[in-house]
Amino acid sequence: MFTGIVQTVGLVTGLIEKKERAYISLKPKNKIGHIRVGDSVSISGVCLTLVKKLKFDLMFEVMPETKRKTTLVKLKKNDHFNLELALRVGDRLGGHMVQGHVDALASVVFVEFDGKTTLVGVKLPAKLKKYVILHGSITFDGISLTVARLQGNLVTVSLIKETMARTTWKNIAVGQLVNVEVDVIGKYVEKFLKK
Repeated sequence: MFTGIVQTVGLVTGLIEKKERAYISLKPKNKIGHIRVGDSVSISGVCLTLVKKLKFDLMFEVMPETKRKTTLVKLKKNDHFNLELALRVGDRLGGHMVQGHVDALASVVFVEFDGKTTLVGVKLPAKLKKYVILHGSITFDGISLTVARLQGNLVTVSLIKETMARTTWKNIAVGQLVNVEVDVIGKYVEKFLKK
């Protein structure tokens, strides 16, 4: 479980393809808390398990399903990523409950600066729009964000300077694909109501 509050960004330092599986090594920009092999880490919104600690890098295994459903398959050496360690009991829940289970990929359709904040519009797959509410929470690339506007399946989020500075979204661009995770509470409510 994560909160969607990015702790640091970093660089992709290596990629290894082995048949169906892939391995990715990453170097965080800043020091992060204690981390051990077997720990879950959010990498741009994707929950991965640390399989090896190198001197400066962290190595993760990427399963075929993860490659199919996320932007990790498109990462190249020196690309940037968002990183968050898993939530511990007693930690503050600064964002919202994020699982790191990507629901879909979505495309950025506009990026606008309104003088104080940056507005980013993301067109979701139609199947996800029922889980999104105005002023509710949504996760893009591991960042917990509030829905500022909602028009059909076009979701607009508003980012303050701090969020832009601390995440990979300082370089967000029109046409870019992003990892989307809708609020899990909506999915549970839907399941209970169907029963």
